[in-house]
Amino acid sequence: MIIGPFMPRYGAGQTVATSTSSGSTTIGAGNKVLRLQNLDGTNIIYVRTSQGASTATTADILLRPNQGILIQKDMDHDTVSHIAAAGTPNLRIEPGEAGV
Repeated sequence: MIIGPFMPRYGAGQTVATSTSSGSTTIGAGNKVLRLQNLDGTNIIYVRTSQGASTATTADILLRPNQGILIQKDMDHDTVSHIAAAGTPNLRIEPGEAGV
C-alpha cells in the first residue's frame, strides 16, 4: 500500500500520444512507482507495465478522462503499454518512488 508522498525521478517524465492501437513507451527499469495521468478530458486510456514491449488491452488499468493515479510496478518493468478507447489522448508517465 502506498501511503507516503510521490518522489519523481526528475528528468524522466514523458508525455505520449495514445491511439486505438496498442503502443509502448520505454520508461527504464529501477523505479517501483509510476504516476500516470490521462491528460484528455473525454477519452479513456488503458495501461499495463512489462519487461519489454507488450500489448495493452481494455482489461488493463483504466485511466478515466483527466484522472491521475499512482501504481506500483515490478522493478524490472521498463515499459508502459497503452491503448485508448477512442481518439488520441495524451498520457503523462512519471517514474519515481513513494514512501510508506
